[in-house]
Amino acid sequence: MQKNKLLKIVLSSLALVAASQVQAYTVQEAVAYTLQTSPDLMINVQIREQANKEFRSAYADYLPTINVNGGTGQENTNNSTTRGGRLDGASYRTMSRREFNATASQLLFDGFGVMHNVSGKKSRVKAAALRVNSSAQEQALLVVDAFIEMHLTRSIVEIAQRNLSAHQTIYGQIEKRSEGGIGRKADLDQALGRLALARSNLLGAQANLRDAETKYLRVVGKIPTDIEKPEMPSSGFPADLEEAINRGLNNNPELTATHYDVDVTRAEYRSARSQFVPRVTLDAGIQRNQNIDGSRGDNDKNFAMLRFNWNVFKGGGDVANLCRIAHKNQEAQEVRNRAHRQVIEQVRYAWNLYDTARRQLVDLKTHRDASYRTREAYQKQFDIGQRTLLDLLDSENELFTASSNYFQGEADVLVGMYRILNAMGTITQYFGIALPKAAVKSADAQFDGSGPFFEKTDKSFDNAI
Repeated sequence: MQKNKLLKIVLSSLALVAASQVQAYTVQEAVAYTLQTSPDLMINVQIREQANKEFRSAYADYLPTINVNGGTGQENTNNSTTRGGRLDGASYRTMSRREFNATASQLLFDGFGVMHNVSGKKSRVKAAALRVNSSAQEQALLVVDAFIEMHLTRSIVEIAQRNLSAHQTIYGQIEKRSEGGIGRKADLDQALGRLALARSNLLGAQANLRDAETKYLRVVGKIPTDIEKPEMPSSGFPADLEEAINRGLNNNPELTATHYDVDVTRAEYRSARSQFVPRVTLDAGIQRNQNIDGSRGDNDKNFAMLRFNWNVFKGGGDVANLCRIAHKNQEAQEVRNRAHRQVIEQVRYAWNLYDTARRQLVDLKTHRDASYRTREAYQKQFDIGQRTLLDLLDSENELFTASSNYFQGEADVLVGMYRILNAMGTITQYFGIALPKAAVKSADAQFDGSGPFFEKTDKSFDNAI
């Protein structure tokens, strides 16, 4: 019977431990959840979808335009036909009029305006997709920062509570000694002041925790009760600053998006040049009408026309528009150059934070471990009368400060490492989290720009750009 009870207790304990482990929330889970619910990310997803529809709309210009219209009703006509055909001299003729017209028009040549417009829209899709990726990376970093800060503040609250408990215990002992006439009043006042400071430290730590949880709630949308300590990235982490910068310049999605922004403006420029050349279309149609314009009977027509249209003067508007787009292209190039510098800056700042914190952490750990050993030694020395209760308070304060600094150092190392991953555009890849489908750079599979009149845009560009 006793064995069964013992077995139940053990199993219950194991179940509780397992449950606590399952409930512990990881930073990877927080990132995955946020990427499914973040409004900031969803905004960029919708922008990506808009760009895709713009691409499909531009691609439609490759295809023929077909219009069908018809009508039926009464027509009351007064013209030379109606007046000349009546013996009674009446000038009006009323008949049942019926119309049916169908026309089709196929663009044959427009100076490659449609081709370049489609190319530009395709580049816009790619830029929008990369900004979905960039937004996902930024949201992931925000989650990681908030997660690390919340874990840090929770850890500091825990040691602040232990520090306060130790101060309360020691203060109680000093108070008893003072009441018994053994201790000095000055020692009691000093202990009281340190107790008040320990209580203030706890209140400050709790306030910082509430701020961290508020920040986490804004970023993620919900606050977990139990979280696991984030791990330091190992796989996929650069060996040195130079490698980090090179990978950032090659992989950062925001920087890559600016390259496609330049392609967009180049395509717009080429498309605008098509306004200076003729537009040629092939038009065909049929008409099936009855009782038209006072003439009784059928009025049918079939036609096929090769049409030519060339605007030879528009008040200089097309030239001005071409110059405007050329300046727009220069702007896009400067934005790209700025993004290039910003990536280098982000990587260097993040690496400096990581490298400094990593080296400091060694000394901070030494300080914390030494403070812990000092507290233990003071306790033993106090037991044999070699230390006072105030000495114990000193050791508790030293351990609290050392532990807080060590936790902060650990957090700085983690933040620096994840910021490096973010600058390289690989933070979601490190977590093994799939990006939204909208982050795929290709346009709609059914309208991928490979239509019958599509040609790849020549990489060379005239000197005006």
